[in-house]
Amino acid sequence: MKRKLIVITMAVGLMVATVVGATPNGQPFNEIWDEISEIWEAIGNIDTPTLEVTERSDTFECPGGHSCTYFVRCDNDEVLTGGGFQANDPGVGVLDVWASKPDVGENRWRVTTMNMDNSNDMDFIIYAMCTKLSN
Repeated sequence: MKRKLIVITMAVGLMVATVVGATPNGQPFNEIWDEISEIWEAIGNIDTPTLEVTERSDTFECPGGHSCTYFVRCDNDEVLTGGGFQANDPGVGVLDVWASKPDVGENRWRVTTMNMDNSNDMDFIIYAMCTKLSN
C-alpha cells in the first residue's frame, strides 16, 4: 500500500513536471522517468489475493432421549468464519438445541443438542463456513 501511495504521489508530480518541465525538487523530468516506470510496472505485477469461502458439512444422528455434541472442522489452512445447523426431518421428534456456536481455538463449528423424543433418533446437518486467502 505504501508503494501505491508513493507512485500516485509521483504521478501527480509527473503531471506538474510535464507542465513545468521539471519535478517539484528541480530535477529534470526525463531523469526520473525510467525509475517511475519501473515502480509502476512492479505495482502492476503484484498478485491480488482471492478470498475463498468453502462450506463444510456433515450429517449426525442424535439418539432418542440423549444429549449430543458434534462439530465440523475447517482445514488447517482455513479460518472458521461462521456456521449453523439444519434438522434433516423437522417433522420427527423435538430437537432442543442448547448451543450452535464457534469453537474458535479449535477452528470448528459446534452444535450441542438434546433429543427430547425418547423413541426416535434425530438426524441433523452441521455447517462450517471456512475462509482462506489464496493467490
